[in-house]
Amino acid sequence: MRYFHRRKEEAEEISNYVRSHGLVVAKCHYAQEAAPVPVDADSIDELYKRSETLWGGSFIYYLVVSTKVEGYDLSLKDAVIDVEACSSPDKFLVVTHQDGGLVSVSSASLPFQAEAAEWWKPYRYADCD
Repeated sequence: MRYFHRRKEEAEEISNYVRSHGLVVAKCHYAQEAAPVPVDADSIDELYKRSETLWGGSFIYYLVVSTKVEGYDLSLKDAVIDVEACSSPDKFLVVTHQDGGLVSVSSASLPFQAEAAEWWKPYRYADCD
Protein backbone atom coordinates (compact mmCIF):
# COMPACT_ATOMS: atom_id res chain seq x y z
CA MET A 1 0.00 0.00 0.00
CA ARG A 2 1.32 3.43 -0.91
CA TYR A 3 0.54 6.74 0.78
CA PHE A 4 1.43 10.35 0.05
CA HIS A 5 2.50 12.78 2.78
CA ARG A 6 2.45 16.40 1.57
CA ARG A 7 3.08 18.40 4.71
CA LYS A 8 5.92 18.69 7.21
CA GLU A 9 3.53 17.69 10.01
CA GLU A 10 2.85 14.40 8.25
CA ALA A 11 6.59 13.64 8.12
CA GLU A 12 6.76 14.42 11.83
CA GLU A 13 3.91 11.95 12.45
CA ILE A 14 5.95 9.23 10.76
CA SER A 15 9.09 9.97 12.77
CA ASN A 16 7.06 10.12 16.00
CA TYR A 17 5.51 6.73 15.14
CA VAL A 18 8.98 5.27 14.59
CA ARG A 19 10.22 6.60 17.95
CA SER A 20 7.16 5.54 19.93
CA HIS A 21 7.29 1.99 18.53
CA GLY A 22 11.05 1.57 19.02
CA LEU A 23 11.65 1.00 15.32
CA VAL A 24 14.97 1.41 13.54
CA VAL A 25 15.70 3.23 10.29
CA ALA A 26 18.26 2.50 7.59
CA LYS A 27 19.20 4.64 4.59
CA CYS A 28 19.39 2.55 1.40
CA HIS A 29 20.62 3.38 -2.10
CA TYR A 30 17.78 3.24 -4.67
CA ALA A 31 19.83 1.02 -7.03
CA GLN A 32 21.51 -1.12 -4.36
CA GLU A 33 24.93 0.42 -5.06
CA ALA A 34 25.87 0.90 -1.40
CA ALA A 35 25.34 -0.91 1.88
CA PRO A 36 22.44 0.31 4.04
CA VAL A 37 23.42 2.85 6.70
CA PRO A 38 21.67 2.91 10.10
CA VAL A 39 20.20 6.36 10.82
CA ASP A 40 17.77 7.76 13.38
CA ALA A 41 14.12 8.78 13.10
CA ASP A 42 15.14 12.40 12.49
CA SER A 43 16.22 11.25 9.02
CA ILE A 44 12.55 11.09 8.06
CA ASP A 45 12.13 14.81 8.74
CA GLU A 46 15.40 15.50 6.92
CA LEU A 47 14.19 13.45 3.94
CA TYR A 48 11.03 15.57 3.86
CA LYS A 49 13.10 18.77 3.83
CA ARG A 50 15.23 17.36 1.04
CA SER A 51 12.11 16.54 -1.01
CA GLU A 52 11.24 20.23 -1.10
CA THR A 53 14.42 20.92 -3.11
CA LEU A 54 14.23 18.13 -5.70
CA TRP A 55 12.20 20.11 -8.27
CA GLY A 56 11.28 17.00 -10.26
CA GLY A 57 14.49 15.12 -9.56
CA SER A 58 14.79 11.80 -7.76
CA PHE A 59 16.78 11.34 -4.54
CA ILE A 60 19.26 8.47 -4.56
CA TYR A 61 18.30 7.17 -1.10
CA TYR A 62 15.16 5.77 0.49
CA LEU A 63 14.54 4.74 4.10
CA VAL A 64 13.50 1.33 5.37
CA VAL A 65 11.91 1.18 8.82
CA SER A 66 11.67 -2.08 10.76
CA THR A 67 11.99 -3.69 14.19
CA LYS A 68 15.65 -4.60 13.80
CA VAL A 69 18.70 -3.57 11.87
CA GLU A 70 19.00 -6.02 9.04
CA GLY A 71 21.07 -6.33 5.89
CA TYR A 72 18.49 -4.64 3.70
CA ASP A 73 20.24 -4.41 0.37
CA LEU A 74 17.41 -4.23 -2.15
CA SER A 75 16.90 -1.75 -4.95
CA LEU A 76 13.95 0.59 -4.43
CA LYS A 77 11.84 -1.37 -6.92
CA ASP A 78 12.55 -4.69 -5.16
CA ALA A 79 12.11 -3.11 -1.72
CA VAL A 80 8.59 -1.95 -2.64
CA ILE A 81 7.68 -5.46 -3.79
CA ASP A 82 9.19 -6.97 -0.63
CA VAL A 83 7.50 -4.59 1.82
CA GLU A 84 4.07 -4.78 0.20
CA ALA A 85 4.25 -8.60 0.47
CA CYS A 86 5.60 -8.54 4.04
CA SER A 87 3.36 -9.74 6.85
CA SER A 88 4.87 -7.38 9.43
CA PRO A 89 3.11 -4.02 9.89
CA ASP A 90 6.31 -2.73 11.50
CA LYS A 91 8.27 -2.76 8.25
CA PHE A 92 7.74 0.06 5.79
CA LEU A 93 9.55 2.38 3.40
CA VAL A 94 9.79 6.16 3.26
CA VAL A 95 10.71 7.66 -0.11
CA THR A 96 10.94 11.24 -1.37
CA HIS A 97 8.39 12.40 -3.91
CA GLN A 98 9.91 14.23 -6.85
CA ASP A 99 7.61 17.25 -6.44
CA GLY A 100 7.92 17.51 -2.66
CA GLY A 101 6.62 15.39 0.17
CA LEU A 102 7.09 11.76 1.03
CA VAL A 103 5.62 8.45 -0.02
CA SER A 104 5.34 5.64 2.51
CA VAL A 105 4.98 2.01 1.42
CA SER A 106 3.66 -0.73 3.70
CA SER A 107 1.74 -4.00 3.65
CA ALA A 108 -1.11 -2.61 5.77
CA SER A 109 -2.48 0.82 6.60
CA LEU A 110 -0.64 2.47 9.48
CA PRO A 111 -1.99 5.24 11.78
CA PHE A 112 -0.05 8.02 10.03
CA GLN A 113 -1.16 6.99 6.53
CA ALA A 114 -4.23 8.78 5.16
CA GLU A 115 -3.87 9.81 1.51
CA ALA A 116 -3.59 6.74 -0.73
CA ALA A 117 -0.99 7.00 -3.49
CA GLU A 118 -1.39 3.79 -5.48
CA TRP A 119 -0.44 5.90 -8.53
CA TRP A 120 3.15 6.22 -7.26
CA LYS A 121 5.77 3.97 -8.83
CA PRO A 122 9.40 3.44 -7.79
CA TYR A 123 11.66 5.56 -9.93
CA ARG A 124 14.15 3.86 -12.26
CA TYR A 125 16.89 6.45 -12.05
CA ALA A 126 17.97 9.09 -9.57
CA ASP A 127 19.83 12.30 -10.18
CA CYS A 128 19.91 14.00 -6.77
CA ASP A 129 22.50 13.16 -4.18
